[in-house]
Amino acid sequence: FVFQAEDGIRDYKVTGVQTCALPISAPRFEVGLAAVGGLDAGGFAGIRLNGRFRIAGPVRLAIESGIGSDGETLRLPRSFGPELVFGALRVGASVMPTVEMARLGCDGQYVALHIGGAGAVGTALPFTRRTALTLQLRAGWVEGPLVEGAVGVAAQW
Repeated sequence: FVFQAEDGIRDYKVTGVQTCALPISAPRFEVGLAAVGGLDAGGFAGIRLNGRFRIAGPVRLAIESGIGSDGETLRLPRSFGPELVFGALRVGASVMPTVEMARLGCDGQYVALHIGGAGAVGTALPFTRRTALTLQLRAGWVEGPLVEGAVGVAAQW
């Protein structure tokens, strides 16, 4: 995509409008998969599918869905929120609803919905024209303090 803009160059010998081409090269969307590990009341590990969609300029909407476990409890985390991109650096905030399922004793089980939030900082390091290595650190509160890190790959368009 090329944006045509007036460059302001005028000369008495030249008629018409002078223009220049300004390339716009930021990816419009990104889809990725990441391995996640972290600490809350205990420790947990999981995988997440994520997507990022450019809204305008450096503003993106980040959406994630995943599955994880701490050994006894199955977690189905989701997160969504705005993200700002400054070169390779990404800074964002998200709402994090999480469904938690666990067995209690022989026949009992429970299902709970926890809603929290987190702030995140990360980067995407390109290794081909359309793919990148992603790194992210997140801290927040979902049923208690939460700190997690993620490493993954992403495809960008």
